[in-house]
Amino acid sequence: MRLHESGGPTELLGFLETLTTIRKRNGEIVTFDPEQVVAWRIVLPPAKG
Repeated sequence: MRLHESGGPTELLGFLETLTTIRKRNGEIVTFDPEQVVAWRIVLPPAKG
């Protein structure tokens, strides 16, 4: 997701845990303000085969 923050755009990639938190790949939980979200993108895991 891309956030519009005062210091410039910020991108977060991870699993949406709640309406205001994302769990990043390293396990860190990041809290964000939903009012600051300007874009969402769904990233699917690679296909197993």
